[in-house]
Amino acid sequence: MNEVEYARIAPLLPGMTPRRGGRWRDHRQVINGIVFRVRTGAPWRDVPARYGPGETLYKRFTRWQDGTWARIEAMLQADADAAGDLDGTAMPITRSCMPTSTPPALVKGAEQR
Repeated sequence: MNEVEYARIAPLLPGMTPRRGGRWRDHRQVINGIVFRVRTGAPWRDVPARYGPGETLYKRFTRWQDGTWARIEAMLQADADAAGDLDGTAMPITRSCMPTSTPPALVKGAEQR
Protein backbone atom coordinates (compact mmCIF):
# COMPACT_ATOMS: atom_id res chain seq x y z
CA MET A 1 0.00 0.00 0.00
CA ASN A 2 1.52 3.31 -1.04
CA GLU A 3 1.38 6.67 0.78
CA VAL A 4 -1.62 7.97 -1.18
CA GLU A 5 -3.68 4.81 -0.62
CA TYR A 6 -2.92 4.76 3.09
CA ALA A 7 -3.68 8.48 3.47
CA ARG A 8 -7.17 7.86 2.04
CA ILE A 9 -8.10 5.20 4.59
CA ALA A 10 -6.11 6.41 7.63
CA PRO A 11 -8.90 8.68 8.96
CA LEU A 12 -11.25 5.67 9.07
CA LEU A 13 -8.95 3.54 11.21
CA PRO A 14 -9.20 3.30 15.01
CA GLY A 15 -6.78 5.37 17.06
CA MET A 16 -3.39 3.89 17.87
CA THR A 17 -3.96 4.14 21.62
CA PRO A 18 -4.36 0.56 22.85
CA ARG A 19 -7.39 -0.33 24.92
CA ARG A 20 -5.23 -2.31 27.30
CA GLY A 21 -1.64 -3.39 27.49
CA GLY A 22 1.26 -2.27 25.33
CA ARG A 23 1.64 -0.44 22.03
CA TRP A 24 -0.12 -1.48 18.85
CA ARG A 25 1.79 -2.50 15.77
CA ASP A 26 1.52 0.11 12.99
CA HIS A 27 -1.84 -0.06 11.16
CA ARG A 28 -0.23 0.22 7.74
CA GLN A 29 2.09 -2.73 8.39
CA VAL A 30 -0.81 -4.84 9.66
CA ILE A 31 -3.08 -3.93 6.74
CA ASN A 32 -0.33 -4.92 4.31
CA GLY A 33 -0.06 -8.27 6.11
CA ILE A 34 -3.83 -8.80 5.97
CA VAL A 35 -3.87 -7.96 2.26
CA PHE A 36 -1.01 -10.42 1.69
CA ARG A 37 -2.94 -13.15 3.51
CA VAL A 38 -6.20 -12.46 1.64
CA ARG A 39 -4.49 -12.36 -1.77
CA THR A 40 -2.47 -15.54 -1.27
CA GLY A 41 -4.82 -17.56 0.91
CA ALA A 42 -1.89 -18.41 3.17
CA PRO A 43 -2.58 -19.37 6.78
CA TRP A 44 -2.11 -16.49 9.22
CA ARG A 45 1.00 -18.19 10.65
CA ASP A 46 2.64 -18.23 7.20
CA VAL A 47 2.38 -14.50 6.50
CA PRO A 48 5.94 -13.08 6.24
CA ALA A 49 7.37 -11.77 9.51
CA ARG A 50 7.87 -8.28 8.05
CA TYR A 51 4.11 -7.75 8.54
CA GLY A 52 4.15 -8.81 12.17
CA PRO A 53 3.05 -11.95 13.98
CA GLY A 54 0.19 -13.87 12.38
CA GLU A 55 -1.72 -13.72 15.66
CA THR A 56 -1.54 -9.92 15.64
CA LEU A 57 -2.79 -9.77 12.05
CA TYR A 58 -5.66 -12.14 12.80
CA LYS A 59 -6.71 -10.28 15.94
CA ARG A 60 -6.72 -6.92 14.16
CA PHE A 61 -8.59 -8.41 11.20
CA THR A 62 -11.32 -9.80 13.44
CA ARG A 63 -11.43 -6.77 15.75
CA TRP A 64 -12.11 -4.51 12.76
CA GLN A 65 -15.20 -6.54 11.89
CA ASP A 66 -16.87 -3.98 14.20
CA GLY A 67 -17.56 -1.84 11.14
CA THR A 68 -14.08 -0.56 10.33
CA TRP A 69 -13.77 -2.71 7.19
CA ALA A 70 -17.30 -1.76 6.12
CA ARG A 71 -16.50 1.97 6.46
CA ILE A 72 -13.32 1.56 4.41
CA GLU A 73 -15.16 -0.40 1.71
CA ALA A 74 -18.02 2.13 1.56
CA MET A 75 -15.61 5.07 1.23
CA LEU A 76 -13.56 3.36 -1.50
CA GLN A 77 -16.71 2.38 -3.40
CA ALA A 78 -18.10 5.93 -3.15
CA ASP A 79 -14.80 7.37 -4.40
CA ALA A 80 -14.67 4.90 -7.29
CA ASP A 81 -18.30 5.59 -8.17
CA ALA A 82 -17.71 9.36 -8.14
CA ALA A 83 -14.71 8.89 -10.42
CA GLY A 84 -16.74 6.68 -12.77
CA ASP A 85 -14.55 3.66 -12.05
CA LEU A 86 -17.45 1.34 -11.17
CA ASP A 87 -19.46 -0.30 -13.92
CA GLY A 88 -22.04 -2.03 -11.75
CA THR A 89 -20.93 -5.56 -12.58
CA ALA A 90 -18.68 -6.13 -9.57
CA MET A 91 -20.10 -7.32 -6.28
CA PRO A 92 -18.04 -7.83 -3.15
CA ILE A 93 -17.99 -11.36 -1.77
CA THR A 94 -18.73 -11.18 1.94
CA ARG A 95 -20.11 -13.54 4.54
CA SER A 96 -23.49 -11.86 4.14
CA CYS A 97 -23.55 -13.11 0.52
CA MET A 98 -23.03 -16.71 1.57
CA PRO A 99 -25.92 -19.08 2.31
CA THR A 100 -26.49 -19.55 6.01
CA SER A 101 -28.03 -23.00 5.82
CA THR A 102 -28.12 -26.07 3.62
CA PRO A 103 -30.59 -25.77 0.73
CA PRO A 104 -33.73 -27.88 1.39
CA ALA A 105 -33.00 -30.13 -1.61
CA LEU A 106 -29.79 -31.29 0.08
CA VAL A 107 -31.31 -31.97 3.50
CA LYS A 108 -31.99 -35.67 4.06
CA GLY A 109 -35.72 -36.32 4.16
CA ALA A 110 -36.64 -32.91 2.74
CA GLU A 111 -39.72 -32.89 0.55
CA GLN A 112 -38.87 -32.70 -3.15
CA ARG A 113 -40.77 -30.11 -5.22
